[in-house]
Amino acid sequence: MPLNPALVKSQFLNRLKVDTAGAAVRALLGDAGNSVIEADDLKQRIPLEPFIVLRAGNIGGAQFDIRQCVLTWWVYDAVPKRHVRINPIIAAIQAAYPLYTFAIGELRSTNISQEISEDAAVGKRPSRSIQYTYTTRR
Repeated sequence: MPLNPALVKSQFLNRLKVDTAGAAVRALLGDAGNSVIEADDLKQRIPLEPFIVLRAGNIGGAQFDIRQCVLTWWVYDAVPKRHVRINPIIAAIQAAYPLYTFAIGELRSTNISQEISEDAAVGKRPSRSIQYTYTTRR
């Protein structure tokens, strides 16, 4: 079966949005699962803070070679809160994605950004990101 990028993204998103594994993350957010969104949804609304945004990259590589997809969670909060609530959310996200989360590939945390004081992409809110790389041979 060929690799389906939409399925990889959906499974990764739903782990924090609705699955039991993401309950600790949702408990730290402004509006639970409603504060877990995809980047395209930011065009329609800004969720209650703090909130997390998924930005998914393309899946590179030829079929049956090693293929990788980068998936990044961005955590945003209100300016007065700075990073006080963001840093525990990053830790909760890490706990929700142990190594080998998906049966058909390997998922590893590959980067955690420094604290960003004013992210211009989302109204100069403080932010931080955690990047995962999904690797498979499908």
